Amino acid sequence: MIALPKQGKLTQGTIFCGGYAEGYEKLPVWGFVITARCDTAHNKVPVVNYLPMVRFEDWLRHQGGLAVVERVYIESKGKLKNILLQSGLSPSLLDVHEPTLVAKTNFPEPSSADFSKKAEKQRKDAALALALADCIELTRNIIDGNGADRESIEKILTESDVPLKAIVTELLTHKLSGYYYVPTIGELTEMGSTSGYVVLLREVRHLPREQASKLSEGMPRPDPPAGGGSAVCFDVFDFAYPVAETLSPWVEHIMQIFCNLFGRVGVADIDRGVVARIINCALLKGAA
Repeated sequence: MIALPKQGKLTQGTIFCGGYAEGYEKLPVWGFVITARCDTAHNKVPVVNYLPMVRFEDWLRHQGGLAVVERVYIESKGKLKNILLQSGLSPSLLDVHEPTLVAKTNFPEPSSADFSKKAEKQRKDAALALALADCIELTRNIIDGNGADRESIEKILTESDVPLKAIVTELLTHKLSGYYYVPTIGELTEMGSTSGYVVLLREVRHLPREQASKLSEGMPRPDPPAGGGSAVCFDVFDFAYPVAETLSPWVEHIMQIFCNLFGRVGVADIDRGVVARIINCALLKGAA
């Protein structure tokens, strides 16, 4: 999948250190070049576009963890709605009231002096409803904050084995929309990961042609620091340079998934009445 890079050359599939990615400040970020090879070979374009790459473990604490949180939120809300339905209550209560208020109002704790089977069941229902309500509110707050609360994300990850396994499996099998898993980028880079890397497919960035040319040969940290004037990030790297070349067909596979992400076209579903009419017509012809 990976080969040594060609010095002095950035082309589609080149991976370099010193990229930027939103939410990964002060963490190592790499770039996967997506500009067409003919454009980079002949310097036809004023910028070289790339997709950020981050370590799997850093992704899991941020965007990956947020994906797990969103999954937990949906599942917890669905479970609480089912409990309301089973109790003859409307799930729409959750659309107008806070989940904890719904849980405490509709599933009150029975008297501590009541040891009947009915009271025992009420206690279990009340505890479950309140736990689900607390989980809904916690996960919703994390989502509203766009994953800024990393401590709460880690708490959810330690308590949510099933959603976590599902998200990681989807990532590794290239079924998680917006991300692409790369197991290795070779040994040339600093601060690498033994768990792999994640390409952020929705975050297209670019290098001006002049800086891209310098980076292809190896670009040291500017002295004094360039501040906001540099498209190359030196937050953690002292030297930005190509670290790997992605081989075929992997580079084409990444580009295909990237293009499909932005090239999807949605059309209205065919009318159900038309579907039924055509099926009936087919059945009649088949029986004739």
